[in-house]
Amino acid sequence: MAIKNGADLVLVITGVNANKAYTFNCCCAQYRYSRQSRRSVAADNL
Repeated sequence: MAIKNGADLVLVITGVNANKAYTFNCCCAQYRYSRQSRRSVAADNL
């Protein structure tokens, strides 16, 4: 993918950071949920 100008670069960086933040928040939410509900032992051991 060719980056034509600075705006494209900003868009790419923003997209990558947003994706990282989303993944991180997902993992945190799953971890918190698994700690709260003791139903799934496997989830607790993640």
